[in-house]
Amino acid sequence: MITLENELMEYVRSGIARERWFVSKSRTIKDISIERDLSFSIGDSTYHILIVKTGFDDFSDFYALFLKKRKDVSGFENALGDKKFVNKLADVFLSERTGSPGIPGIFAELVIPPSIASGHDMDVVVNREEQSNSTVFLGKKLAMKFYRRLTPANSPDYELPKKLSSGTAFTDTPQCFGSLLYEFNGKLYLLCSIFQYIENEGSCWTWLTENLAKLLMSSELKDNSMNEEIKAIAVVTAELHNALSKVTDSSEYVDERDIENWGSEFRANLRALYSNRISNNLPPLPIMREISTANLEKVKRSPFRKIRIHGDYHLGQIIKAGKKYFVIDFEGEPMRSLEYRRKPSSVLKDVSGMLRSLHYAISYACMVSGIDPDSSCPEKWYIMAQNLFLGTYLTHMKGDFHIIPDDKEVFQALLDFFILDKAVYEALYEVNNRPEWTGIPLHAIKEILKNSSQKG
Repeated sequence: MITLENELMEYVRSGIARERWFVSKSRTIKDISIERDLSFSIGDSTYHILIVKTGFDDFSDFYALFLKKRKDVSGFENALGDKKFVNKLADVFLSERTGSPGIPGIFAELVIPPSIASGHDMDVVVNREEQSNSTVFLGKKLAMKFYRRLTPANSPDYELPKKLSSGTAFTDTPQCFGSLLYEFNGKLYLLCSIFQYIENEGSCWTWLTENLAKLLMSSELKDNSMNEEIKAIAVVTAELHNALSKVTDSSEYVDERDIENWGSEFRANLRALYSNRISNNLPPLPIMREISTANLEKVKRSPFRKIRIHGDYHLGQIIKAGKKYFVIDFEGEPMRSLEYRRKPSSVLKDVSGMLRSLHYAISYACMVSGIDPDSSCPEKWYIMAQNLFLGTYLTHMKGDFHIIPDDKEVFQALLDFFILDKAVYEALYEVNNRPEWTGIPLHAIKEILKNSSQKG
């Protein structure tokens, strides 16, 4: 462990648990240490890139902190909003391209040459919506995504955009220009990935929920409201999957082992959910197991390919730029292992994620506008949105990739399973993180089971 001045260590100890990107807020830190200090000066300012280890009872986590020493007063501040710091790192990438850029321990990797010669003296804007990572916009030219939790260089959040940018004609994700990497304990990790800047109106989650709430409060929501936007999101989803099928290295088909694994993961989440304090508000556990098992049994009838997928696909992962939509954040579910997030799987995981997100959007809009989500208007809108998304998605899927089941009953059974699986995962997440939102997935679970019984 590197010994640093007491002032710096005190700043880390007192501040890290309050940061939005710190994922273990509900746990008690047992010990904390600074494992690496990449410090350098720009003019009369001193900066630190720290690798910090946080220890808990049963595991340890590592985070990156980007700090600037305050002048004339004690203490430090976040350096990501500092123009000199961000421009220095951008210049390092743009000028050096590959190899060591002059800050010891940091290396640049070029994927596609950006149409900008220098980042020197460009304006810096920090994206305030970020949580698990921190994105900085530089002069409306570059988007630099800084990784707060220690992230390997082969993370899908960098690996997949890199493959899409260099190996496909897919243009509905910001172009990946490259990254800045650093070596730690003999392995390479992402300091930041560097993308094309996209002028946008924010995420589709923000845009859609705000508009749904306004329409609900003014009694103007129709079952065909925002048809064009939902169709556009479905088209982007299909084109994303078509592109990902081209950059998937294997041609494996879903087999019984995959189906068994999906069932095991679902049952594990069920056990965790039913052992929670909300168990009295849940349907009988045997019914949940019976429906999920029946759906998975049907999947064995129709082989289809596994490909790389987004892995955490929802409205918040798409940004709206006029009439064009861009998919972002390929990290996958952050609590999953890296190995799990890099494995090929069924595209219907992404499809079910977006359908659940559309349900979340109308449910959240009802919550903030004081409208009963069981009333006919929200229910009709969601049914329309679900059917329109699915119909448009299937129309734009290329038939020669074999990445969705040909058998319509198998397709619906697997989609139903993943939708229920996602709702259970959401309920477990909400009860531990946002208890006031727990009613949204619980309501969905009951509706899913009611619809399943009607189909049966």
